[in-house]
Amino acid sequence: MTDEQIRFNLIDAFSGSSDTTSNFISILIYYITKYPEVKKKIFDEIDNIFNGDITRPVTQNDIKELKYCPAVIREVSRFHPILPTLPRYITEPDNLAGYNWSAGTQFYFNITGILQHPSYWEDPEKFIPERFFDDQLNKDLRNLLFGFGVRNCPGYKSSMIELQCFLCLLFRKYDIELVDPNVPLKTVIGFLTACLELPVRIKLRK
Repeated sequence: MTDEQIRFNLIDAFSGSSDTTSNFISILIYYITKYPEVKKKIFDEIDNIFNGDITRPVTQNDIKELKYCPAVIREVSRFHPILPTLPRYITEPDNLAGYNWSAGTQFYFNITGILQHPSYWEDPEKFIPERFFDDQLNKDLRNLLFGFGVRNCPGYKSSMIELQCFLCLLFRKYDIELVDPNVPLKTVIGFLTACLELPVRIKLRK
């Protein structure tokens, strides 16, 4: 393995785990607190499962019972994707849109554009977690936040479990509010969408 290959593997490992998770959690909290009706539905679902018990571990059965929480995670990913683009190389020469492309050419898929395009989504400008209740929704669109094809994210299932556990552990005990609901989320877009700051108030739930 060359030094360049080692470098890119390290970048993949770092950006694909800690960076994506921490930034997405910030974005997730922002949208949950921005829409009080969404936060209330999350509270109701979590309360129904844990019955006020804020100490016991989250189990596999708990995760299986969650319906609204994973829908919120997917809708946040659609509404504000952590990966705005996905790169792919072509392995053989090809002709696309009247242009000849040599092997090794890198293309970037506009993930944000796909996830917010009216051809694929009804009312894409609206934040509607319930859209992911639809079993007829195209599987590729449903999982696009984790990539596509044979090189999709190998850890997407564990990531979904981790995020659902996080929501349970956080919101069964705490309430979170934006300091100023009128201030938009501050992010910078590079390879990842990074959250610059998230001023919130955290308090124990009553």
